[in-house]
Amino acid sequence: MTWSLTTSRSCWISQTLDGDIENSVSNGRAHVVIDTEDDRLVGKDGEVLDALQELSRLVVMTETGHVRLTLDIAGFREKRRLELVALAKDAIAEVVEQGTRAIGPDECL
Repeated sequence: MTWSLTTSRSCWISQTLDGDIENSVSNGRAHVVIDTEDDRLVGKDGEVLDALQELSRLVVMTETGHVRLTLDIAGFREKRRLELVALAKDAIAEVVEQGTRAIGPDECL
């Protein structure tokens, strides 16, 4: 795969994946988002996305000496974050409703 970036900040991967790249820095962490409808670069359960994030982090670290980087493609990480927030809220509501204590991490094994 070949990445090419244009000055309009759009990207094409092998001229088959179209999307926009957005970047920001928050609390010392660089955030890069590739906004696309195509999830081929996400992979099963985000495995390809994780690998691309690690490769990107290593490249930037080699050039700068340090980096904290988050890469999101096709909204995968944001969707997963929202799923986890919903799960946590459901668990909290269940504990409150039943008046029981929450299960600790050691009890989940």
